Amino acid sequence: MLGQSRSQQSGLAPTENGEDTALQAEASTSGRGDSNAAGPDPDPDDPLAALALAASEDLIAQLPRYATPNIASTLPVYSNNEQEFILRTFAGHNYDMLRHLPTGIREQQVNASRTARQEACRAFLMPGLLGSQLRLKSNPVNQQNLFTAFEYIPSRYSLAAELASKERVANEATRLAIGRGKEFIPVVAPNLQKQHEIGPKVGYVYLAGPEEDQETMRQSNRTYHEGAYIQQPFIPPGTQKVAAEVPTRLDAWAMMKNLKRVLEADWEGAYISIFENEHDCWVVCFQEQTVDGLDGLAAYMNVFIRTNRVATEYRLTKVVEFWGSTPGDGCVYYVMRPPWVAHDKVETFFKLHPEERDYRTSFSVVEIEAERKARKKAVDAGQDPLDVDQRLKQMSVKAQHAAPDPDLPPARSARAR
Repeated sequence: MLGQSRSQQSGLAPTENGEDTALQAEASTSGRGDSNAAGPDPDPDDPLAALALAASEDLIAQLPRYATPNIASTLPVYSNNEQEFILRTFAGHNYDMLRHLPTGIREQQVNASRTARQEACRAFLMPGLLGSQLRLKSNPVNQQNLFTAFEYIPSRYSLAAELASKERVANEATRLAIGRGKEFIPVVAPNLQKQHEIGPKVGYVYLAGPEEDQETMRQSNRTYHEGAYIQQPFIPPGTQKVAAEVPTRLDAWAMMKNLKRVLEADWEGAYISIFENEHDCWVVCFQEQTVDGLDGLAAYMNVFIRTNRVATEYRLTKVVEFWGSTPGDGCVYYVMRPPWVAHDKVETFFKLHPEERDYRTSFSVVEIEAERKARKKAVDAGQDPLDVDQRLKQMSVKAQHAAPDPDLPPARSARAR
């Protein structure tokens, strides 16, 4: 019975499936007939009609390409996250650092390293974001000691006024100490205004004249030029008019021969030689035995370098540190600088004042040290420090404005001037 029923059921199934298939075929045939009845048959040779017919029957073809399902839609996370991170790291203008990549790049290693770095950043910023969870110094996690608890104590509102009052009291005490208990009274008469009287029954005498209108005329002329955008005439600086007037190195030999001829004409019988040193300067050498006197030669050379036609035409300047030097070989040397040689003023100053190369031997430091010793000596002798300071200050002011002592020898001899 059981086998017969199974056979009957199995035999019935194909019949039912066949009936269902027949019904579906009839439905599709009827539907196609309706569609044919509704419109004409599409042309099989038309490609657009064929594509429209295929798209109407295909569900996947009706979806856009970006909406079609792929294998990434079945994964729990975005699978290309690691590849994109590596691509951004090695690309230009990136904001991902190369040292953030793990040593071994395997599956999910880049994401794990990125997650750990984000967690470390969050844990690092947690004490600052949550003020109540400040970690103690004993906590090994907070090893940078960046966040500590402190008590805020506001300053007094009247602190600035108190400081100003203390400074005023200190200044008043200093003024009274300097004035020996007396208030400061200026000894210079105050400037009187024009409306005040200069003397008894003598007022200000108004002086009228065109000279007083010069400033007004100058201001009006300036306003006129500014309004009309008129500029002053261009005047080039310097004494030469064109660049061709300045002597060049090409004429050095002829210039030296002309200079020697002029000097030999003024000093007959003197042995004179002119040559060029390693600094491209001209050295004029006089033998001491062939000149009348060194003082007269020094005075002549000083006037020659300033006023002689050859020196002014060739634009020669004297080298001060080697002007009139006598090294002891029986000659006197006067060094001149041609216009194409640059002047190093710093080196010249240090050669004339070698003590200024070291700050310990400079003039200002030596003077301050001498003044300090004099003050200490006077204070040790029992004098008042205020009187000593005032006397030293007056002495320094007088020394600056006083004329030099005629009995003292000059700093440099006439030969070196």
